[in-house]
Amino acid sequence: MIQDRRTTVLLYAILVFWTTTCVGQTVLKYYGVDDIEASQFSFLRDSLKGNFALVEISTDTATWRRTLQEAEKNNLKLIIWPQGHGQRYTPWAFDFLKWLQDPTQGWDLTEGLNDLKFAEQYITSGGQSLLAIVLSHEPFYAQGEQIFNSSQLKSLYAAFKKVAPHVKTYIYMNDFAYYDRKDPARQMSDGMMDICGTYKHSFGTKNTQAETLQEIDDDYDLIQRKGLHIQLFFALQTFGYATPDYRMPLASEMQALATKILEKKKLDGAFWYPWNRVSTSYVNWLSKDRYDSSGGDRWSVVTRLSSHLSVTGVKERELQPTQFSLSQNFPNPFNPTTAISFQLSAVSFVRLVVFDLLGREAAVLVDENRSAGVHTVRWEASSLPSGVYFYQVRAGGFIETKKMVIAK
Repeated sequence: MIQDRRTTVLLYAILVFWTTTCVGQTVLKYYGVDDIEASQFSFLRDSLKGNFALVEISTDTATWRRTLQEAEKNNLKLIIWPQGHGQRYTPWAFDFLKWLQDPTQGWDLTEGLNDLKFAEQYITSGGQSLLAIVLSHEPFYAQGEQIFNSSQLKSLYAAFKKVAPHVKTYIYMNDFAYYDRKDPARQMSDGMMDICGTYKHSFGTKNTQAETLQEIDDDYDLIQRKGLHIQLFFALQTFGYATPDYRMPLASEMQALATKILEKKKLDGAFWYPWNRVSTSYVNWLSKDRYDSSGGDRWSVVTRLSSHLSVTGVKERELQPTQFSLSQNFPNPFNPTTAISFQLSAVSFVRLVVFDLLGREAAVLVDENRSAGVHTVRWEASSLPSGVYFYQVRAGGFIETKKMVIAK
């Protein structure tokens, strides 16, 4: 009886341990954003709590070196998408006739060769921030270019590895389980890529959320069933294009879908595709679309979901922008509440004022010292009539004015 009781207690302890350490344990290795400048790496690390980014940069070893050095300072991993004149926005050129004559040939890596040599040296010298290099973008999908097959991708992979054997490769595949089922020439196998990226346009009319979740299941199951040595990444979509196909999600919608995706625990990495581009600064892109129409904070969603990282590797520190700027208020037009964001590169006395069309002060929103960083002010204008207004920020020697509209 005592032995049975001890066995029961032991089994119960094992169950509790497994429940608290395994069931709740996160397995996401990489979490971050797509398309961000090196000057904003600290913003990704400190404000969005990410440890990874996919960056697009030119085929220039000096630029690669500076970008990777900045990533190292911020403890980030990077997938570099080299921009070139070859296939699928890369430097890799393909000669179909040459490939027909010899399936091991056909790819010319000349344009990006110096970068590949640099990447190989960087990895073998102990560099920690280069996660992978993009090989192709949706090679199984027609975009006014040739549709590639598995054999051709293997040929590209082999040519890449001859130059940079220790550097990982990444391909935006998308729907690869679908192609694997439908087309014998587009079967997934090892020797095509090291990291596979996929995504769905989840907000709008392109795809349902159920289809998005099913694609992740199908892609993951295919990798497991075939025993492929491929990591799976997913791009969390947040489009804001003014078309019938895409729309900006509410913050609550972003969190609900992303949580379902991340809780599957079937991904090695996840990253947020950027919102509408309104400037060359990633911070300004996010500032424009930070708040949804109900006041939901999209930034907080991105930061909150970083909890799915197994190890975040980030420090609690405020963003230190490199310039002064004023963002467009959102929403605009508005009734009765809007949000205005500005960023300071140094401690400054800030005066943020709203004027009417005659230049009269309608409201003083900020009139005090503010620390360096990104600041957001919520303004409720129910006491003012409809019409066009201007808001102006003064900070040190910086002055900028923008227009807003109250629509009642």
